[in-house]
Amino acid sequence: MFLLVDVYDVHNRQMSNIYWDQGDGAMRFDLNTCPKQPWKNGGGTTQELAVGYSGDALLWRLSMAQILADGPYLVFPGLRRIQTIVEGAGLHLSGPDQMIAVRPLQPVAFDGAVSFYAALRDGPCQALNLMFDPTRVQADMTVLFGPQCWSGIDETLLYCARGSVRCGAETLAQEAGIHCTGPVDIDVSSGAVAVLATLKPVR
Repeated sequence: MFLLVDVYDVHNRQMSNIYWDQGDGAMRFDLNTCPKQPWKNGGGTTQELAVGYSGDALLWRLSMAQILADGPYLVFPGLRRIQTIVEGAGLHLSGPDQMIAVRPLQPVAFDGAVSFYAALRDGPCQALNLMFDPTRVQADMTVLFGPQCWSGIDETLLYCARGSVRCGAETLAQEAGIHCTGPVDIDVSSGAVAVLATLKPVR
């Protein structure tokens, strides 16, 4: 049984024109068409790629952060976060009781309620972020390096970070992605890199 969600614009709670469906139930997104939301502290921007709700309850959100300067992370009580650096040298997160080294193409998970300070390692970076409600969703994130094939039956979010990736009959160019709620077969071409997130309902 798959986790069935609606994809909405997180601000307006309506279907957004940055996602599109070609009739197969899979929702496409492209980083180049997603508007940038500047951070209030001026330290970066966020682009929402896809988001899932059940009624008014947030289940998950996938976004890309362009981190331009050191500064505090926003806190999201009640949510878990998984982050993967897709461009740049990464950063260090310092919290009250822990420090996390966030290195390129190595997903890290942490509690969204913890107040972290982010220090860039060597200039700006891009971070793919998955936030989710752990009481409703089990989520995982992994990086696929080509050439590599992957198949699964869970709900998936796939983002092509480099090169090109095939997902079923769909070819994703760099900085494009897809949200699928059924079985998928993924083929990552030689030299390509993709970030894959899987979503399962909590039983």
